Amino acid sequence: MFAAKLSLLVGLVTITEPSDVPPSDTTSSSTPEDSEDSRSHIPDVLRPSTRPNEISGGLGTKIGLPGGGSIASFPIEFFHHFQNRADGPAIGASLEPSLASGIIALNLGPSFRWDFQPMKDLGLYVGPQITAGYGLFTFTYAGLDRIVSHVGFLRIAANARLSLADRSFVFIRPAQITVTATSSGASATFDILVGGGIAF
Repeated sequence: MFAAKLSLLVGLVTITEPSDVPPSDTTSSSTPEDSEDSRSHIPDVLRPSTRPNEISGGLGTKIGLPGGGSIASFPIEFFHHFQNRADGPAIGASLEPSLASGIIALNLGPSFRWDFQPMKDLGLYVGPQITAGYGLFTFTYAGLDRIVSHVGFLRIAANARLSLADRSFVFIRPAQITVTATSSGASATFDILVGGGIAF
C-alpha cells in the first residue's frame, strides 16, 4: 500500500515539473524591411555613378620646385572607363593652359587613371592618374623678346572624385607632380587642383 502511494506521488511530480525547453520567441523574426533599415543611410545625391564618361574643368596652382614661384592652371579633361561604369581603368585626354605674369603655357597629352571605390554605397572614387605629352611654353621678362620653348612633360597625381546625382561630380587633386623637360634641362612643379564636371 505504501509503495503504491509513493509511486503515485512520483508520477504527479513528473507530470507537473516545468519543461526545460524555452518558449519560442515570435517577436525576433526579421523582415526585409528591417534589413534595409539597418544599412547605412546615404543620400541619393551621393550614390555611385552609373555613367562611364566624364568631362571636367578645374582651377589650380603650380608651385615651382625647389625655388618657389607659382602659376595658375586651368585643366580640361575627358575620360572614358573601359568597363562602362564609373570605377576601374579609364583613358582620356588632358588640355592644361597655365598663366602667370609674362608666362603662357599649354600642356596637351593622353591621360590614364584608375578609380577605386572605397565604399559600395557611396559615389566616392579615388586613385592615381598619370599624364604625358607635349607642352608649349612662352616667357617674356622686362619687355624683352618673347621666348618660346617646346617641352615634354610627365604628370603624376592623386585624384579624388565625388559623384553628385549621377549626373555631375566634384574633384580634388591634393598632390600632383609635373616634370617638364627641354633640351637644356628639366624642372618640376607641385600642383594642387579642384574642379567639377558632368558624367554621361
